[in-house]
Amino acid sequence: LAARLPEGLNIAAAMADLQEIYAKRGVNLVRVGDAWAFRTAGDLAFLMSRDSVQQRKLSRAALEVLAIIAYHQPVTRAEIEDIRGVETSKGTLDTLLETEWVR
Repeated sequence: LAARLPEGLNIAAAMADLQEIYAKRGVNLVRVGDAWAFRTAGDLAFLMSRDSVQQRKLSRAALEVLAIIAYHQPVTRAEIEDIRGVETSKGTLDTLLETEWVR
């Protein structure tokens, strides 16, 4: 800033003035370490968040495991494998846990 602004200007005072001017606006001037940045005002932050729905197609194995859990809950992994007759991969259960369809 010192290289771009007129010589002899008190940069700290100028930044404090700008910070005060922007305090009542949708963006605020904040100090981040040794730098300055504009940030969305806290009371408007909810407008900047994006919630997107991501569709995910489940594998046949995941659907089988989900059906078993729904029908036999509570159920352990060993019981799921016994009902299916095959070993259940960790990825299948991780997918269901990640989508928060099972606990």
